[in-house]
Amino acid sequence: MKFYPELILAVMRSNRPTGGVRLFYVAKNYDNGNGFIPVEEFKEYAKRYLGIQKGRFNRWLREAVQLGIIKRSANVLTLVSWGKAAVMVGVEGSLANAVEMGVTKITGEGWAAWVWAAYLKRHENKPIARSTLERITGVPERTQRAYEAETNVVNQANYGDFGFPDESPDEAITEETAGYFWYAGRIKKRLGNSRVISGVETCKRGRTKKHNQTIWAALSLWGSSQPKNRLYFHGPDKHKALKNAMRKMRKSNQPYNERPNVLFLHVGDALGVHLWGAIPCN
Repeated sequence: MKFYPELILAVMRSNRPTGGVRLFYVAKNYDNGNGFIPVEEFKEYAKRYLGIQKGRFNRWLREAVQLGIIKRSANVLTLVSWGKAAVMVGVEGSLANAVEMGVTKITGEGWAAWVWAAYLKRHENKPIARSTLERITGVPERTQRAYEAETNVVNQANYGDFGFPDESPDEAITEETAGYFWYAGRIKKRLGNSRVISGVETCKRGRTKKHNQTIWAALSLWGSSQPKNRLYFHGPDKHKALKNAMRKMRKSNQPYNERPNVLFLHVGDALGVHLWGAIPCN
């Protein structure tokens, strides 16, 4: 199933029922680009293969119709695009590339944990603090840990070096204090954890850019934006990584005062943690 976790996280953050969005994901997978879905056939599929009973199906369908992401005409359903659906449910930023995971993960027990795992897939191997994740998604730190334990997400510690990224570590990390510490005569800082996620795969970009154009067109009317001040790149070739990351940043169409001001490049692993070199972008 193709899955954009931002949609359901937006609904969860606003404390609205999630069934309508979950059914929308299932319907997108079932539709497979045909454009029209017979209600009774879809209901039978949901019951037989996904265990969604009639009462729950009808409730979820009402929620989806109220949100405007599924339209019903007599016994036929039509679905809006991913971009329009994101706007309707209140997504306030760009969609990252979709992920691929089993459709039953969103309909069965533990579905919320799999939504979280799908969202973390976008940050795999890239540091991000729990406090930042809570601010962006509204998921409390304690809940994050519970979700990650349920889906066997592996957390990895990271440390930043505010020097040249070509310098390699060769001594132990010592004297850690309030996130900063001395290492080989240089000041380092503890970064957020990165994660390794199983059971979820990243899809190709597809039409994500077009979906985001729809979202940003709506956000521009609302005067909303989400400035970033950090950008992480994990790759084997540091020089190519820097070039690609800077090109990506320039093409993001963000105003200069909203672009990342620090770029972190992964420089190596030592003592079981990732080490990153910091490069000012200004």
